[in-house]
Amino acid sequence: MDKLEQFILRNKEEFDVYTPSLKVEKNIRFRKSKNIFVVHKILRNAAAFLLIFGASYVFHAKFPLDSLFNSDSRIEMKYPELYEAKQFYTKQVDYKMQEVSKHIENYPEIAEELNYEFNELDSVYKSLKDDLEEDIANEEVVNAMIQNYKLKLQILEGILQKLQSVENKEEKNKKHNSYLL
Repeated sequence: MDKLEQFILRNKEEFDVYTPSLKVEKNIRFRKSKNIFVVHKILRNAAAFLLIFGASYVFHAKFPLDSLFNSDSRIEMKYPELYEAKQFYTKQVDYKMQEVSKHIENYPEIAEELNYEFNELDSVYKSLKDDLEEDIANEEVVNAMIQNYKLKLQILEGILQKLQSVENKEEKNKKHNSYLL
């Protein structure tokens, strides 16, 4: 304890001689009640905020918005084999498409035909996906969707083989013609 505190404790009775007026006492009570009211208001608002925030967090954790509105994620969750096939074949198709695009520049008619075939396959895939969302023959629809991916890959592989064989023939003809000259 410091000296001031000891002095006040020893001389406490001498400080209690004066009593505040009623006006001062009333003002002190009013300030106390006003401060308490503000604290209660802040605490009430904070509790409401925490309740709303907590409820929305729990709701979004249980029901993510992308899965509520995205039919692909609902289908993928329901049919994991379709999701795995989609991942695998999409990578394969993208890789083959890059390979084909290296060779297809000289053959615009093949590029047009390829785009047409892929658009047709995509529209078939979309209708299969619609059927799957409506729970129509699920197992058969999933197999048809996987076959759709396989067909895209087979088309690209066939085109790539033909383009490479044509380029090889052209290369052989160039070499053969250069030997003749």
